[in-house]
Amino acid sequence: MPPRFRSPIVAPLMVCAIATSGAGNGLAQPQPLEPVVRQIVQKIEGLENLEFVRFKNQAGQQVADLGFFGLEGRLTLGAPGPKGTSFEAQLDYSGLDVNFRGRRVAFVGKTRGVKEDGVGILSLARRNGRESILLGDGGARFKSNDGRTLVFVGIGSQANREVGVVQVNGKNIADLSEVFELATRDGVVPGTVMSIAENGGGISPATVAYDDKVVGVISGAGGLASGMQLGAREDDSNDLPIAMAGQVYVRVTLEGGTLRAGDLLVSSTRSGTAMRAVDRNRALGAVIGKALEPFEGSPAGEEGLIRMLVMNR
Repeated sequence: MPPRFRSPIVAPLMVCAIATSGAGNGLAQPQPLEPVVRQIVQKIEGLENLEFVRFKNQAGQQVADLGFFGLEGRLTLGAPGPKGTSFEAQLDYSGLDVNFRGRRVAFVGKTRGVKEDGVGILSLARRNGRESILLGDGGARFKSNDGRTLVFVGIGSQANREVGVVQVNGKNIADLSEVFELATRDGVVPGTVMSIAENGGGISPATVAYDDKVVGVISGAGGLASGMQLGAREDDSNDLPIAMAGQVYVRVTLEGGTLRAGDLLVSSTRSGTAMRAVDRNRALGAVIGKALEPFEGSPAGEEGLIRMLVMNR
């Protein structure tokens, strides 16, 4: 096996050394460099199994290593201190690790453990060294201390197309909601169409077609959680809020006929459900939103669940 460091660099070193010995030029001769260079070359050629080169500062403190570890090339940079060298950065085939006093604070590179089709990532850590933010693969993940993803902002899939999504605790969020006092909890579930109770003491499921006292739809159906929730009740409860803006899933019925995307929605005579607005005059002041997808019935019957854009008018 030839010496690891035998390369085109060695020959120019020797030529340079011989040329600078200056024999025969009539001038005061400097100390010949040829013997010194020969010693260096001999040492380099003798290091056949050299795995890394270590660099030290003038105080003799280790500040960097360059070489290979296992089958990987690696550069490690350190910061000397009173307790020895603290290695603050490491660069290898997968990326750059940045540390602070022995704890990882950042990493930029590709997905660890993936040697093919790697995904570029940026990882930022907490003070305890545990990952808190991960950017890559189409989104940003904000993590808890035990590694769970609490918030995701990025690209998702919906109806076989890419869409922007926001997830909190694993649920997509898509609307702004507000808590109202409830006149009753009977039959009140996410997606229910709600109206002002007769006595004005809260809201309850709508039971009248084209109800002009309609308030809106209970948020949270279909896996779409509220992006921002306002208020609380006198008893400090804050569940079953009304969607005030954005997208929400709503319970619908075929009472007004089949639904097409873009149809205006109003309350129906079936408790807590919406239907297509056929009579535009009666719909004035009773519209709760616009259908974002069609509905022609479901195996369970005439009631179903569709996405709606909140539009109170």
